[in-house]
Amino acid sequence: MRLDQAAQASDLAAPQPEKLAQSAHRSAASSDPPSPSQIGPWTLASLVYEGTFTRVYQARPAAAGGEAQGRYALKVLRETWQDHPQALARLRQEWIVGRAISNHRVVSILSAHLHKPPYYVVMPWIDAPSVAAHLSRQCRLETSVALWIARQTAEGLEALHSSGYLHGDVNPANLLFAADGHITLIDLSCARRWGEESILGDHSIAGTPVYLAPEIFAGRARDPRSDIYSLGITLFEMLAGRPPISASDVSTIAEHKLRGALPSVRVFAPHVSSEVAQFVRLLTARDPLRRPQRARDAIQALLRLEIATLAERVPV
Repeated sequence: MRLDQAAQASDLAAPQPEKLAQSAHRSAASSDPPSPSQIGPWTLASLVYEGTFTRVYQARPAAAGGEAQGRYALKVLRETWQDHPQALARLRQEWIVGRAISNHRVVSILSAHLHKPPYYVVMPWIDAPSVAAHLSRQCRLETSVALWIARQTAEGLEALHSSGYLHGDVNPANLLFAADGHITLIDLSCARRWGEESILGDHSIAGTPVYLAPEIFAGRARDPRSDIYSLGITLFEMLAGRPPISASDVSTIAEHKLRGALPSVRVFAPHVSSEVAQFVRLLTARDPLRRPQRARDAIQALLRLEIATLAERVPV
């Protein structure tokens, strides 16, 4: 099994300023021309993200005129990847999954142009930073806020799972956190049907390694409990300000996932209650049978913890 963490890491479906700096280290051989001012019927207002396979632009319909604000996001396959079947497959996967899901917790895919270059998908513009951006500014989140975000994320996962899909790359960078607290789960390029092989083929690992479940590194099939594990690592990071594994090398991460033990979140965040810490441990259990078996189970547990945490903060 090949562990590939570079070209197979997920490109985001919305602007992520905290990852812009990383793009300079990706696709060093790229020779893409400068960004165009228009693609098809879309006027491009600004380039907001550049990843391995794609660029994301804020855009507006060209017919709307120059005064209209860009209220859409175009995710466009970079020219250097237009002849690469797997890169196009990732973009097509977003369209397939996005049009099958209609839920306010999951990014919508409004339309697509996938029959000839330029290849792109169209999404609503979401004016919100990611949870990763929040963590970069304030290190960790209050327990009640972290539980609230995790519950909303689980609601998005429930919508995907009930439609037969796995997300495949749940992590703080793929959660947009609006000013009103609304969470949107983005980036469907790693999503797949239960039991389906990765669109990357050859048993490669797609997703962000530190958040992936142990069974993925062991070459076993993913199921909803794999997404639930990723949710657990995300909750750990929101509470502790860091993930439980600090390694960046994929083989080291794999070894730790398969044979090591994750620390308690209370090691890094002693203010977290033992009940919350125990639930994080369940979410991130190495054995999928020990985790919540459905996103609905996680939602119910998170809701109970939210209520308990809020009750602790209300003066008597």
